[in-house]
Amino acid sequence: MRLLVILAAIGLLSQSCDCTGEHLLENIPETESWQIPTLDSKVHVIRTEMNIPHIYASNELDLYRVQGFVMAQDRYVQFELGRRFGQGRVSELLGATGLAIDLQSRGRGMRYISERLWTAAKPNQRNKFEAFAQGINAFIKQVHKGALPIPSELATVGQLIGVSDPSTLMKEISGSDVMGMAAVIISQLGYESTDPMRTQIENQLPNHFENAPLADLRQAGLSKDLWEPLGPIRPNSSAITWGLETQNGTNPAFKTQRKKTTSSSIPRSLSPLPTTMVERIRRKDRAFEAMIGHQARPEFGSNAWAISNIGTQSGGSILSGDGHLPLSVPSLFYQMCLDTSYLGESDFKLCGLFFPGLPFMSVGTNGFVAWSQTYLNGDITDWYQEEIQLDSNGLPSKSKFKGEWRQLRKIEEIYTLQDPTTEEKEEQQWARWTTFDGRIITSIEGTSTVPNSATQEGQSIVTMLGDFVIPKDTNGDGIIHALSFDWTAFDINATLDAVENFSYAKTVTDFRKETKKLVAYAQNIIVADRNGDILYTPYNATPCRNYLPKDASGNWVAGANPMRLLDGTQYGGFEIPVRDDGVVENSSQGLYRCSIPFDDIPQALSPQRGYVYTANNDIAGVSLDRSLSNDLWYFAGPFDIGYRAELIENELKQLTSQRSANLDSVSRIQDTHTSPIAMDLGSEFLSSISQAKDYSINAIELTPTEARVLALYQSYPEAIDEVFSRINTWIQRGALAESGVTTFYNQVSTNEALNAVATMIFNTWVRHLFVLIFDDENIDFLWEADGDRIRMRALHTVLTGDGPDNPHNLASWNPQTQESVFIDIQNTEIVESKNEILLQALINAIKELRSSSSEAGVGGFGTEDMSKWLWGLRHQAQFDSLLLQLGSENILLALLGTQFSTTTKSVALDTDIEENDPRHKLVHFPRPGDFFGVDAAHPGLVGNTYFYTNGPVMRMTFELTHDQVLGRNILPGGQSGYKENPNATDQLKKWLGNQTLPVHYYLEDALSAAIGRETFTP
Repeated sequence: MRLLVILAAIGLLSQSCDCTGEHLLENIPETESWQIPTLDSKVHVIRTEMNIPHIYASNELDLYRVQGFVMAQDRYVQFELGRRFGQGRVSELLGATGLAIDLQSRGRGMRYISERLWTAAKPNQRNKFEAFAQGINAFIKQVHKGALPIPSELATVGQLIGVSDPSTLMKEISGSDVMGMAAVIISQLGYESTDPMRTQIENQLPNHFENAPLADLRQAGLSKDLWEPLGPIRPNSSAITWGLETQNGTNPAFKTQRKKTTSSSIPRSLSPLPTTMVERIRRKDRAFEAMIGHQARPEFGSNAWAISNIGTQSGGSILSGDGHLPLSVPSLFYQMCLDTSYLGESDFKLCGLFFPGLPFMSVGTNGFVAWSQTYLNGDITDWYQEEIQLDSNGLPSKSKFKGEWRQLRKIEEIYTLQDPTTEEKEEQQWARWTTFDGRIITSIEGTSTVPNSATQEGQSIVTMLGDFVIPKDTNGDGIIHALSFDWTAFDINATLDAVENFSYAKTVTDFRKETKKLVAYAQNIIVADRNGDILYTPYNATPCRNYLPKDASGNWVAGANPMRLLDGTQYGGFEIPVRDDGVVENSSQGLYRCSIPFDDIPQALSPQRGYVYTANNDIAGVSLDRSLSNDLWYFAGPFDIGYRAELIENELKQLTSQRSANLDSVSRIQDTHTSPIAMDLGSEFLSSISQAKDYSINAIELTPTEARVLALYQSYPEAIDEVFSRINTWIQRGALAESGVTTFYNQVSTNEALNAVATMIFNTWVRHLFVLIFDDENIDFLWEADGDRIRMRALHTVLTGDGPDNPHNLASWNPQTQESVFIDIQNTEIVESKNEILLQALINAIKELRSSSSEAGVGGFGTEDMSKWLWGLRHQAQFDSLLLQLGSENILLALLGTQFSTTTKSVALDTDIEENDPRHKLVHFPRPGDFFGVDAAHPGLVGNTYFYTNGPVMRMTFELTHDQVLGRNILPGGQSGYKENPNATDQLKKWLGNQTLPVHYYLEDALSAAIGRETFTP
């Protein structure tokens, strides 16, 4: 124990003192005292600034008991709804209001995952979950006694549903109930439903431009230039090659090797699904993705990196992470420190971020290692198109596989709907089905209906994720179609073992060893240790898929592409082989029972370059050849387009080469709001203006195209010249996408105001350019799967793909214009040039920005004075309640969510804002940053607002040496989940200004920052 050293360090050691850890803690005045009957001994909680708890106990079970109580004080409703969602038991709280949520949850296997996790948990782990639940129950008991207030969201829910005493809605829970929250987190980490969507997109590609101008070029370009490319705009990789990269070199490059496939199936193209069936499943998928916190547009902005002792001033290592997830209210994470090293005999001490409702730390440090993570885009879910046979009652009975009809497994689920006002219970029974090998049926062909509606003889009503359907052949092809999916989470075993053991790792090697147990954990993980070593690993169990055949070019054959719907009549569900100790087997255990070997996955351990990083980018250059099918293994993708990763890597290279990395310099990278699109494409935009000005000087012998360009320029010459000057100067200064709006968290300099105007103009120009190039092509369906990533890749392709002799080998290259055919506007007689489109888009942007708008934060500024066109008056962070997220299909919860969102009404932008001030109307919070930037603030390339709802949910950095642990972090909200609590938004006020709080890892630091102490006794 370090106690005597600490006592001396803070000057509290004296001959008369009682030199025990408890005495030192008791120097902080007690502010609260509580009892938890199951405690073994006294536990102290020191609260530091902004109410961050530091829990000191003599043993781990006591630690988890108090952790449950403390977390419930701040975030009870958040994890109560979360764990019920994970178990499919929201209707037991909200009655019929929650049934649709429960049908979605159980219909996708979340309850099964929750139960599987509990069954797989070892006795020691179960004890910790039970201890955590005991602390929550002690909190509930205090609320029932009136010693603590009813959580505000619950009180409001009670009023809306007519419950006189909302505390009656709070029921005791068990350790197995806590696992419901684990199922939610597992879904957030790895669930995806894009395969059916991608299949439907490809079904719409053929003959799309049948009657369009230059149809052949458009048709070829639609597939080859816009849809098929998978590589990044800016190439960069988190690891160099397949296998482990180390300081001494790398494993051999396996890039050219292809796995042999073993399948006797006859490839066949899947027939298109009935339109109504597709619409149903897409609607349910969007609702579920919203429930688990996945954004409507699949854009990601998470970053994490680490620098080894090669590049740090201290000789230790530095880790940084700023995960990009919903800017929810309350914040997604909860910050705390757990410690048994001062009052007990262990060295267990954690400081970091926890998911409310789970006892194990998600990201943070234990003093020996520190870790963070980002979304991998790992493909651990396969979707299948099935053929179904009905029984005599019209219920799903069998599915076809290998030419035979195999019996479906029918699973009856009981849903208890409790009337909150009378506490009367109604039970409803609804079945769900899986194939013989465990694939869950989520959708079936048929006619939509409502429960209890009349049916004909031989027909029945089934529910698919809350949609009620009478199964039948609706398109007359003689087949009843269905969709099913398999997911590695259905084989989950010791993932929580690994997550728990991360907190005990002493080195990055220890940490890497634990990742061998990860199933359904599709994350890039960055780790640093106090020895100066660093690690990047994306490993989690991924099916081999050797049974999916490929052609001679290495591409999957029809119906066998795991990025699309698989032919469920030919290919079965996979199974992840797991040993008794929870480690995933490396060797194949059968055709469908196989996982990609651990040592084949691209990883980097203290590489020669001195840093590792991840920004949702390509793991090892696997997509640079525009294919994900011809590598050693198919593991993940498609990835981000690479702008963030390039900006981050440039900063890391510089710091490492100068050995100047420290906590401050590394943390500043998180604040980077350079506009990568402006730095990449700004010259293309400005060139169109330069060309037009040249034509005005030599206006005698102009081609018709050049004359049209000149005419566009001459329609707004002064405004266009001013735009050129502003944007050119802005790019030369580094293209900082700044807000320009004065707030309590931002004081505006002259240069920032100038940058804000240029940012506003440029981004409006980009948006109008995209509209002009693509809206007339009627290809909105193309953007559904990858959102703004595919939009930006498409825009970049057509904008930079011009030139003699088709320099970029575009399928859409038009020899007459030497540009992509998509540059042309279809409904005009002429064929427009790139410069025309660029100038017309700029003129449209100028018109919009000059126009008036009656809505706050939307539309034009009502003036020709460009100095008033400030980016922050339109680009704002929006903080919505988690109830809005969960209530995507529920009006009651959505209305509730609106009340608990954070707006400028609850956190004023500044003092004394007058009514004629443009800030007066703002509902959300002006912020810097724009598309694809490091300080993720992505508002979307389409739409009529620049608001964004997903951003950094932490700004965490740790520096580790053998002598000290330094850290800092901030949350986009606060510790409390209750709107009226001052700690609900106090960290938000710093987050908005990119400020952070110190992480007080050591006791002396926590004591010096203490604002109070709570004691917990048996």
